Amino acid sequence: MVKRKHELAVSWNLEDLSEGAKWRGAIDAVTSDYVYGWTLLSTDPKKNVQLDISILGRHVAIIECSDFRGDVIELIGSDVRVGFRFDYNTLRGPITEELLARVKSTNAEMITGSELVQVYISGTDVRVPLVNDELCSINDFKKTLVKPKRPAGNTESERIRLRNTLINNPPTPQEPAAKIIAYYLPQFHPIPENDEWWGSGFTEWTNVSSARAYFKGHDQPHLPADFGYYDLRIGEIQRKQVETARKYGVSAFAYYFYWFSGTQILTMPIDRHVEENLDLDFCLCWANETWSRRWDGSEQDVLMEQSHTFESDVEFIRSCIRYFKSPKYLKIDGAPFLQVYRVSLMEKPVETIARWREIVRAEGFPDLHVCMVESFGLREPSKYGCDSSSQFPPHGVIAPRCNDKMEDLSQSFRGEIYDYEDIVRNEISHTDRTHLHFRGAMPSWDNTSRKGPNGNVFANAKPETFETWMKFLVDDAANRLPEECRFVFVNAWNEWAEGAHLEPDRRHGHGYLRAVRNSLTRQSQIQSALLLRKGPLNERDLEILREYVGSLINTNGVLTKLLSTSSVSAKLSRDSLFVEVTNELLAVRSSDDARLHLDSVNGNRGVRGKLNALTKSQSLELSGWLVTAAPKQMPLYVSLRKISSADSSPRYLASIETYIERPDVTEFLGLLDPYDCGFSFSGNLKNVEEGHYEIELICLESADGLSAIAYRTGFLASIGE
Repeated sequence: MVKRKHELAVSWNLEDLSEGAKWRGAIDAVTSDYVYGWTLLSTDPKKNVQLDISILGRHVAIIECSDFRGDVIELIGSDVRVGFRFDYNTLRGPITEELLARVKSTNAEMITGSELVQVYISGTDVRVPLVNDELCSINDFKKTLVKPKRPAGNTESERIRLRNTLINNPPTPQEPAAKIIAYYLPQFHPIPENDEWWGSGFTEWTNVSSARAYFKGHDQPHLPADFGYYDLRIGEIQRKQVETARKYGVSAFAYYFYWFSGTQILTMPIDRHVEENLDLDFCLCWANETWSRRWDGSEQDVLMEQSHTFESDVEFIRSCIRYFKSPKYLKIDGAPFLQVYRVSLMEKPVETIARWREIVRAEGFPDLHVCMVESFGLREPSKYGCDSSSQFPPHGVIAPRCNDKMEDLSQSFRGEIYDYEDIVRNEISHTDRTHLHFRGAMPSWDNTSRKGPNGNVFANAKPETFETWMKFLVDDAANRLPEECRFVFVNAWNEWAEGAHLEPDRRHGHGYLRAVRNSLTRQSQIQSALLLRKGPLNERDLEILREYVGSLINTNGVLTKLLSTSSVSAKLSRDSLFVEVTNELLAVRSSDDARLHLDSVNGNRGVRGKLNALTKSQSLELSGWLVTAAPKQMPLYVSLRKISSADSSPRYLASIETYIERPDVTEFLGLLDPYDCGFSFSGNLKNVEEGHYEIELICLESADGLSAIAYRTGFLASIGE
C-alpha cells in the first residue's frame, strides 16, 4: 500500500473526460454499515478501478469498482461498471478485533463519515471525496462489526447464483389476479419554480436526506439503494424504474399531474413515458390543490394557486388528451382512466365532469372514467359525478395513537404515531362499498422528512405485514371487481419524503417489491382463499388450487435440474412449510409397492414404531431413501397423516427439495439405472395441528397434480405445543 503524504482531488465533472482530472468519482454515502460510491479513470472508463479501503485509519481491504451506475452511464454515454459498495460486516479475524479495540478507545458517540472511512485509488495518493460528511453512530458501527458472518467459501455465492437464475428466468407469465397501480411522484428533478421557492437545486431528496429519528426503532432516514439519489432528467433512471416495476408485478404508474389553470409543471417523466412508449401502463392523477408551504408548516404562504372555476376546470381535460392517446394509457373498456385528488375543490364537479365526457368522446374515445380519490373524508363518488372511488392510505385509515408506547421518544416530537399493524388489521376487515370502489395500501408512511417533529409516523411497518395486506386486497379485487378493472392502488412508488415507497432502500432492499410480487402468486391466492372463505371452496378456488399444484411440479423440476448440476450442499435447503391438503384437492391412495427407509429423524437413528416427540416450534428433519416404479421426474413430498384416521382424512404435506445420490442403495438393490434416490428434508411444523401422526412419503401419480401415491414409512411423530 502507498504511504500517502498528501491527497489529490478527484473531479466529479463527467461532461468532458478528455480534459481535466485523470480520476473522476465520489463517495455517495458513509453509514455505520457500509461505504458506497463510484470511481472511473477518465482515459479508460471501461477499466475496473481498484480501491484501498481504510477504516479508522487502518487499511482493511482492496476492492474493485464492478457495479453498474445508471446515472454515470447516462452522463458519459457508455456501459461501464464504476460503482462500488463495501460492507464492514465482511471483515473477519484480527482486522475486526483491531477495529473493535480502536472503537473502544474512542470516547465520542458519533463520528463523521470522513473520519470513519477513507477510500483511496490503489497505488496512488488520490483520495475519493465524500459528498455529504454526515455523522455516524459509533455504537451502530460496533454492532455491525460483531454481527454473525456468512460462512466462508463459495457456498453462499453459489446459492445466490441459483436464486438469481430463478428470478431472472421466471415461469411462463399468467394474467395477474389484479393490476397493481403505484402512485408516482415526479418531483425528483430541479425546476425553476422550486429553485425560487425552496432554493437552488431543490428536489424531493433535499427533504429526505435531512431526516432524523425521533424514537428508538424509528426508521429514518430512508436511504435509497438501487437508484441512489437519482435525477429524473437522466432518462436511464426512469427506464430502470419501469423495468423494475414490471419485474415485480406493478402493472401501471399513476403519475401526479400538476396543472394550474393552464400552467403545467413537473411533466418531464410523463412526457418521456409517452415519447419513448415505455413498456408499462400509466394514468394521470390530477393533483388539483393549491401549492403552499404546507411541507414546512406554513399553510398560508401560497406558492402556486389552483383557481377552480367552471371554465378553467373544463379546460383542464384538453391538456390530458395527448396522454389519453398513448397506447400505454390505462383504460377501462376503451375509456381513459383519470383520477382527481380533491374533486370537492372543483366549483361545479358534476357539470364539469359531464363536459369532460363530451370533449373526450369528441376525440374518438367511447367515454371517460373518472375516479375520485378518497382524500380528506371523501366517500361518495356519485355526489360529484364520478364513476368510482379509490382508497388513498393513510387518508381514511383508523388506528389509535401510540406515542406513549414509543421508547426514548424525543421531547421535541409533537406529531402523532400510529401502529402500522393496527392499520392492516382494520383494513382487512374493511366493509365493502355499494359503488365501484378500488382498495389501496401503503408500504409505510412517515412524513417527518418534510415536517420534522410535527410529522406523523406509522411505526412497525415491515414488508411482511405489507405483503399480508396486499394479499387480501388482491384476492378482494379478483372476487369483487369486474374483470376489466381489477385494480389495487399502492401509495406509492417513490414518495420518499413521506416514507412511502416501493423503490428499494438500504434497510429493506427489495422487500416491499417482493411483497407485491408475492401477493400476485397462485400460492398467495390459495392462502387468501382458504383464510377468507367461511363456507366450502367454490369451483374457482378449486381451479386455483389445481393450477398451483401444477406450478409446484414445474418449479420443482427447475430446482431439481439446477441443484443437480451445482455444488450446493444439501444442508443449504431451507425448511419446507407443511400445509393441509384435502382429498378434494389431491386424491391419495396407499401402496406398499416401494423400497424405502428413513435413516434418521431429527438427528436420531430411525426406529419404526417409535413415537418421535416434537413441538410446533421445531422442524421435522429427515434423511433417507425411496425407490419406486413411479416416473423419476415426479416430485416427492413428506406427509403427516393422523394415526387412526382414514385415508380420506386431510394430510399435511411439505415438499422435498434436496435429492442425494445413494450408491450404497443402488448397489445393494442391484439397480441398473442408478439415480438420486436419497433425500434430505427439513419441514416447518407451525401449521400442523397437535396430535400423533404417521410419517409418509407421497409421490404425485399424474402430471396434472390431482392424484398421488402414499408410501407408509412406519415412523411416527407426536406434535405438541
